[in-house]
Amino acid sequence: MCLNLNPLLKFDGYWILSDYLNDKNLYKNSQSLINNWLKLKFVEIVDKKLLIYSFLRLMFLLFIFYCLIRLVINIILKLQVL
Repeated sequence: MCLNLNPLLKFDGYWILSDYLNDKNLYKNSQSLINNWLKLKFVEIVDKKLLIYSFLRLMFLLFIFYCLIRLVINIILKLQVL
């Protein structure tokens, strides 16, 4: 249930936030902005809500990536002990 309400993933929470912000292409616009950041192309951002959403989404994805790496490292270390 909590996963569905997360607006940073494209589930129910995303669509609720997308309707609230009146941006039907929220994910696409956010992805474009994140891609520009990763290419070090800083474009002028008119919509501060998109900026905040994109930043939070990027931090969330980095956190998930970090957790997955830690999980894999822990599994590898436990297998070496055996």
